[in-house]
Amino acid sequence: MLKSPRVLSVLVQKSFITNKHEEKLPGEPVFQERMVPALATGTNSYFLNEKKNNLLS
Repeated sequence: MLKSPRVLSVLVQKSFITNKHEEKLPGEPVFQERMVPALATGTNSYFLNEKKNNLLS
């Protein structure tokens, strides 16, 4: 349980295991190569926005 709303938390649902096509995706190198930069970009965007709004020092 998070004690502060100021702490970034991310829940990533990479695929649905009930979908036969999607359940194989997390193991595919191409999927991983796209997922990792997307998560990094989103996280970086969050912190840039926080800094812009003077919520981070």
